Amino acid sequence: MGWGRKYWIAAAVGLVLAGGACAKEAEWPAEARATTTVPPDSMELLWSTEGVRFATGPIGFPSADAVVALAAVDGGLELHAYDMETGEELWTRPSTASQVTLGVELVIPSRREAIFHLAPGPDGGDLIEAVDVTTGEPLWTTPESPDGFNDPLYLCQSDTDTLCVTAGGEDADSGGWQIDMDTGVTTGPNGIVSLRARPRQTVGEGRALGAGLFHVYDSDEIVRMDAGQVVWRRPARDLFGGADVSPDFGWSFRESGGLIVGWLGSVVAEQSDGEVEIPVEHIAGIDEATGETRWLTEGYIGCEQLNRLDLRDAPLRSSPWLRCRPTGTAILADDELESVTLTSNVLEGFDPATGAAVWSVDTGAASALWDDERPLVRLSPTSFALTKDDGTLLGVDIRDGTVLDITAEDVGWCRAVNRYDYADSSTGDRVGHDFATPCSVDGTPQAVPDDAEEDLGIVVRDVFVWMDEAGLHGARMPG
Repeated sequence: MGWGRKYWIAAAVGLVLAGGACAKEAEWPAEARATTTVPPDSMELLWSTEGVRFATGPIGFPSADAVVALAAVDGGLELHAYDMETGEELWTRPSTASQVTLGVELVIPSRREAIFHLAPGPDGGDLIEAVDVTTGEPLWTTPESPDGFNDPLYLCQSDTDTLCVTAGGEDADSGGWQIDMDTGVTTGPNGIVSLRARPRQTVGEGRALGAGLFHVYDSDEIVRMDAGQVVWRRPARDLFGGADVSPDFGWSFRESGGLIVGWLGSVVAEQSDGEVEIPVEHIAGIDEATGETRWLTEGYIGCEQLNRLDLRDAPLRSSPWLRCRPTGTAILADDELESVTLTSNVLEGFDPATGAAVWSVDTGAASALWDDERPLVRLSPTSFALTKDDGTLLGVDIRDGTVLDITAEDVGWCRAVNRYDYADSSTGDRVGHDFATPCSVDGTPQAVPDDAEEDLGIVVRDVFVWMDEAGLHGARMPG
């Protein structure tokens, strides 16, 4: 995505544009893992792949003694299978991203001893293929879609044995396909809205914001759609108490209990060189049936780099409701953002039904929440740690806002964006699944993690496998 002049404040505090986050690609030293001392009661590193960059994390198949991942090779994509005990490569098979948007991460469904993916067809189109994990050979293939597929393959519903995908093009075979996972028998359409029939064409040119919301360009209205019908439409600023907001400066929306809870970025006027304050942001709880704003608070959802850690509320294991309220200034010089100085930040967990804070932590000046040059470490599925701008350490458990007692040597996970070259792309790299590297709170990479976190890898019997920029790694768990 591009950052225009009007986005400079959003860039300063790391606000999300177009549903995605900008983050630095990982640059861990290749020798770091080999030179780190591993305590005897820690995991034992069994193997690491070499020379392969992966687009997805590993999928485990215990009965086949194998792990499989999608690899980026020579500008293309391949499925790679490895022995889970030794890391020996078992087989490879050609794959494709087809016509899936560059910024959309590919997902590889699996069931029992089969894996399902988009594959190049013999006649120039693309098809769906089921692969036997033990042999690497196809179990079945669908007919080709001459214009490929517009989205990743996914389960139609979690309790069915049917895959869904949208075939591109304008002919009779385009639109929604359903594929039986046992036989490969393909039917359609299945009610999926194809690209040429998206709701935005009924309300004007615009873009999807999530939670059934669309931004209409020519009116700056926000429209709520359901089953292809307009439920309500309101000017963006009316949803946010009259504040001057626009999706051009970022957005984030989720549904919760009949409400749409979300943030639109504050509009930032053109600024001359010099010092300006970081703008105030707003979060609203909007009735999904009427468009009425039920509550409004200051702040914005998430805290940029904190979102990348994929923290989860316990015991529900759902994405937490977090917001940040930073204060500080930014300096413009020669029409460029020169520096940002944070003076404080309030991190809060909040109730999506009311917008009220349920806990609050003043993180002070903690630029690691926005600056991807600074270590931000996931200590557990519900906690993180960072080094504040004054050099002191801060750890927080997002379940209740407890401030943790941590040291620089405590080990967790550092996350980084995964971008890889794809030959069919004329506009930039594809985005893959985030890298996860074991690291200490001060950012030093480690040979193995302290614990096997299945949110960040997989467990196959007693072997934990994860993916970072160097490849896949397998480690035996203690005990």
